[in-house]
Amino acid sequence: MDSKSIETISKSSLNTYVNSPRDYYFSRIVDGPEKDYLTEGNLLHDFAEFYVNHPAVIDDAALTEVVDLMLDEVRPLVRSVDERTRRTEYRASLETIVSYLDENPPTDGAFLTPASKGENTVASHFGHDIDSPVTERRFIDEDLGINGMIDLVQSDTELLDYKSGSENSANSIVKDAAIDDPTDEPDFQALLYLTYWRSQTPAEQLSFTFFYVTELVDDVIAGEGTLDDALTTITYYSSY
Repeated sequence: MDSKSIETISKSSLNTYVNSPRDYYFSRIVDGPEKDYLTEGNLLHDFAEFYVNHPAVIDDAALTEVVDLMLDEVRPLVRSVDERTRRTEYRASLETIVSYLDENPPTDGAFLTPASKGENTVASHFGHDIDSPVTERRFIDEDLGINGMIDLVQSDTELLDYKSGSENSANSIVKDAAIDDPTDEPDFQALLYLTYWRSQTPAEQLSFTFFYVTELVDDVIAGEGTLDDALTTITYYSSY
């Protein structure tokens, strides 16, 4: 069997390899089962990208449509008894995304070249194209040996990534990105993405923000909480 040289690696593959080379090997040759939380996370990403591109389309009725769309997509993977709870959680997560993007709109992206866009389930549902250069930016850098997808280029010095899991502190993110004595659950995303963005914008102070879009579900339902509670930012300070 011919071997295939890998020129670049993604953050998820690197995380898996450092944690367990055996798991990384099997992830290369065997597809894992579809999971509901991965489908939900992808749909929340799609909604966020769509909202950046077409905010005027999203009103109260449209949010309900997106919730229905999400339920249709995950229904084969979840119990019917959980549907009402998930409907509430999805709505709260979508409202959190809208609130953040309304308060923190990205720059116009004039400093970026256009990028081709992949499939977006929410955009397809509403019959619109995605054309913003600041959303879902795929990068492949063979010199650095890394590749990835930037969810949102907030500005020329700020990157943002949507997360559907529990919030992690800045300290834990930095600790999990350590190369020497890696932790049991390494996470090199912030390190890799800032390394790449540093090559694009040298001699600048940069930031990478994790936006935990499901973190405020209980607070949104209770009418409490602030967006800051869903954000964790890592800052890179240039040595120049």
